[in-house]
Amino acid sequence: MEEKILGALPNVSLKKGLFKSILYNLVITNKRMIFARFRKELIKEEAKKRAEKLEEEGRGKVRQFFAKLGTGFTFYKRYFDMDPEEILKETEGNFFITPSNVGKIRLKKGSVSRDEDGDVEYENPHTLFITTTSGEKLKLMLRGDFNSIRNLLSQLFGRF
Repeated sequence: MEEKILGALPNVSLKKGLFKSILYNLVITNKRMIFARFRKELIKEEAKKRAEKLEEEGRGKVRQFFAKLGTGFTFYKRYFDMDPEEILKETEGNFFITPSNVGKIRLKKGSVSRDEDGDVEYENPHTLFITTTSGEKLKLMLRGDFNSIRNLLSQLFGRF
């Protein structure tokens, strides 16, 4: 069966200790979860490409500026046009987990605190706990719609 990208979860923090975490974009396929390391160099390169493309199209400096500014928020979308193996090789530190490598997995819903006007004051992200069959424990902090995240992960892991 051919490997297909089902979705992506941007800006996911993988906890690596009390105060340290590493930022990844998670790419979910029908076979595995790919951890694509979020690197500043890649973002800068992508921002430069976007600005150059807009300049070639005759777009103004303001539009180029905003295109560069938004790169970090939309960078993960590029993975939909890439082969999973290409994603893994993109940068050092990328890795993957398959369902057969997962002993236990749990998704805990985060919370949002709002002020009287309904504006977000504080957001406590969702947490994905994974224990691999080798005993490694991963703690991932995710943002976004909880049900969408759960549905995407269920397509790969089949449980939640």
